[in-house]
Amino acid sequence: MLNENKIDIDKFRKYLSAKSLEEENIVKIYNNHDDLHKIINEIIKFESEINIQKERLEKHLESIKNIQDFIKNENIVFKNAMCNEKYIFNLDSIIDTNKQNSSDFSHLVIKKIKIEAKTIENNQEYIFESKGDYKIKLYFTTNLCNKLEFEKEVMIKVLEDTKNLWKCLPSDKSDPLFKEDNYSTSGQIGDKFYIASSKRGRSHQHEGTFRDDHCLIKTINNDWSIIAVADGAGSAKFSRWGSKLACEKAVEYCLNNEDFILELQNIEKKLTDYSNNKDNDTLYKNINNDSKKTLYRIVKYAYDEIEKFSKKHQLDNPEEFDKKDRLSIAYFHTTLIFTIFKKIDNLGYVFFNFGVGDCPIVLLVNGKPKLLNALDIGEYGGGTRFLTMREIYMNQEDMSKRFTMDIFDDFDYLFLMTDGIYDPKFEVESNLVKEDKWNEFIVDLQGNNEDSIKINFSANIKEDEKSLNNWLDFWNKGNHDDRTIAIVYGAK
Repeated sequence: MLNENKIDIDKFRKYLSAKSLEEENIVKIYNNHDDLHKIINEIIKFESEINIQKERLEKHLESIKNIQDFIKNENIVFKNAMCNEKYIFNLDSIIDTNKQNSSDFSHLVIKKIKIEAKTIENNQEYIFESKGDYKIKLYFTTNLCNKLEFEKEVMIKVLEDTKNLWKCLPSDKSDPLFKEDNYSTSGQIGDKFYIASSKRGRSHQHEGTFRDDHCLIKTINNDWSIIAVADGAGSAKFSRWGSKLACEKAVEYCLNNEDFILELQNIEKKLTDYSNNKDNDTLYKNINNDSKKTLYRIVKYAYDEIEKFSKKHQLDNPEEFDKKDRLSIAYFHTTLIFTIFKKIDNLGYVFFNFGVGDCPIVLLVNGKPKLLNALDIGEYGGGTRFLTMREIYMNQEDMSKRFTMDIFDDFDYLFLMTDGIYDPKFEVESNLVKEDKWNEFIVDLQGNNEDSIKINFSANIKEDEKSLNNWLDFWNKGNHDDRTIAIVYGAK
């Protein structure tokens, strides 16, 4: 505090010169001690506020300098992008991630990003069309002073599209068990149409190995039709031929075996009787039992024919069978599903079904899924069963459960597929009976997919057959097995 009796007028005048006070006013103030005390106190208070503001400004400027240094020196890392895939720039997450490293980052806001002169806003998608290292400019502002803008250049690595890393090597046409890599067919069954396609998976394309799946559709006696789908075991050397024989021999039996033709005619007569007396449970059970016996003979015939072929092939090519403790038929392991169906007057569509393995037969009726066969999943500890396993024929009670009969007035779609489609599209068995999952699947087939491939399910079956074959190329990470599907539908 200044001593009021020892005030240096010259110094005081100089001190107050910033206020443009005249000398005579200063003298007046000096002569009035009360006024002088007030002025001095105001000056001291003013000085204190100036110092506080100065300190704040210095801290503010220091923070801005720290932010400048931080932006310059901080290693801001973006996750790698994939060529030709959507990359979303979430600017908020960049801030949140780096906040953990420094408190200075809490003042920052990323306003925009520039890539090759294109401005990217928050949560905007960007597609890099080629692999390489790309320069990205980040533009920051700070809540300390939103008029300031800071710029930083960082790099983002764009990796090769994994789809381009897959080779497509042809299978060996000189192999005596050569099978086409790609198959498709279409046609009409009564008032319904069908399209089917089977394509070698990327894993086989990459290695130049064969398609293990197979599919066959035929109209047999008296307008009955059969659809057979098989998936050869990847661990079995000649499974591609096992699946082929399974489908072909099942169809062959239905076309050429006179006993089967007579049995089917007898079953159809009983179905006609049942259509006039649908409360006759005894007749229904009788038809069901007859169909099981008839279908069993189809299955056993297919097994016997595969076994016969496998033994002959082993005799002709012993060097190919390198596991001496393994039965020759085990080299041809395959699953098999098939359905034999027809529309019966006054009754509806009748389906006789068989399944061994993990491939589903599913009917959509008014949008609701009906699983027509039991899959070999879980019941056997997760192990798939094959048509070519002797043990499945040992237990007649278990074998009987593999045959089912279903009757529906009408249906929207009938699907038979291998796990190359079932795994990526439905993931688990329980989803096969969920209506919403099938709605998603139908919409996918109708064009809601990343390739925009559309199946119209129209009377133009050749166009739909081609579209289905192209649709089978859909990308799903980790799922590159053979893909086979058969679809029966009424034209929209």
